[in-house]
Amino acid sequence: MKTAEIGKIIDQYVTLLNNKDYFETAKVEKLIRDAGQLKSSFAGMKITEEINHIYEALCIKGVKIMDEIKKNKQDRKGNMGKAKMYLRYLKAAEGDFKGVSLAMIQKYFKYYMGTSILFLALSPQYFGFVLPALLFVPIFLGIRGVKSRSYNGLIMSTSVIPVALMTSSIWIRNGFGIMGNVEGAASALAQSNNLSSTVAMLLTVVPPFFGMLLFPLAILTAYTAYKSKDYFI
Repeated sequence: MKTAEIGKIIDQYVTLLNNKDYFETAKVEKLIRDAGQLKSSFAGMKITEEINHIYEALCIKGVKIMDEIKKNKQDRKGNMGKAKMYLRYLKAAEGDFKGVSLAMIQKYFKYYMGTSILFLALSPQYFGFVLPALLFVPIFLGIRGVKSRSYNGLIMSTSVIPVALMTSSIWIRNGFGIMGNVEGAASALAQSNNLSSTVAMLLTVVPPFFGMLLFPLAILTAYTAYKSKDYFI
């Protein structure tokens, strides 16, 4: 199956975007450019039986959103939100048709989970359990959102990135601070907390090491979130 139908719907979408009765012209220029690029991308695709249900749903969704916009002529802000929403559907479907959406989302999910786990493990030492507790709900909602390909879930999940970078920076600084006297730092930790020398050494060395892992992982999570943002709806 070819993609002639979605091409026609995108043309109608662009025509509607150019209508000053429904939108402010200055605010739709990027949407029009993106829609044109997506039309060109879809034009070279063939729809197999495996993804035909996505294609049909995309066409139905486009007609439905355009009808909703036409019925709410005066609601320009709402119309803009609906127009952007359909563009997200188009971009996500493009990734599905090319077979890259799922792989990118799974990659992001792995990086996100790794970042979240390391943050939750490393942050109590310096911030107590208040910061991890505050971030637990956003992290949990982020997990659910990413699994369901929710754009809001993606945004929610990125809340862990800045605090993960902050936590890793503190542990890295701590690691450099004890680099010249690891045994002394471990001995002091053992005495102050009544720990065995082995446990104290592990607690002295391992967290800074994981902090050094967390920093690039958090950056990689942020980068992958940006690269995969178009595959969320």
